[in-house]
Amino acid sequence: YKNINSLEKTDSRELVKGTILINLKKYSEAETIFKTISKSSKDKDLKEKGYLKLAELYLLQNKYNEIINLNKDYESEKYKSKEMNDYIAIAYLRLGQFEKSREKYNENINLSPDEKGNNLLMIAESYYNEEKFAEAKKYYKQVYDTEKNKELKKKAFYSLILVANAMNDSNELIKLSNSFRKEYPNSDYQEEISY
Repeated sequence: YKNINSLEKTDSRELVKGTILINLKKYSEAETIFKTISKSSKDKDLKEKGYLKLAELYLLQNKYNEIINLNKDYESEKYKSKEMNDYIAIAYLRLGQFEKSREKYNENINLSPDEKGNNLLMIAESYYNEEKFAEAKKYYKQVYDTEKNKELKKKAFYSLILVANAMNDSNELIKLSNSFRKEYPNSDYQEEISY
């Protein structure tokens, strides 16, 4: 960190410095750097990275409204990315604005089709947090039925158990729990499954 201060000041070095400052938990210094880069860098890619690092910083500090406000400036610069959508979706989710969160995750399905399962899982999570269990179940089931990633598939299956429990469906809960134990006998979730 001290060595980078002695180098000639460039936007790319400042971006690295800001990242180091985040790791050192010197958030206000990092924020100043990222704001400067996002507002005044002539390099379009670095400018976008400044916005993204600022959103990451705000997320670390639970400054969800700042992320949403930052996105207005980000989009006014004609930027669009899955990464920013993730930050915004998480911010909306944490603020209890579930529908807006789902909109961003749905946009991500188009922006990054290879991560469809993860976005569908997050849509399911938003419904679960909103206590719309039937909708959550539909999305968890879709992830379980279509996802190739074993960890996402296992998470979706486990979440179906949580939904059955939340819906007080004891028959479904027992059926799913037994199936889960057979399919994932050494799962970390095993201790949490009871009926």
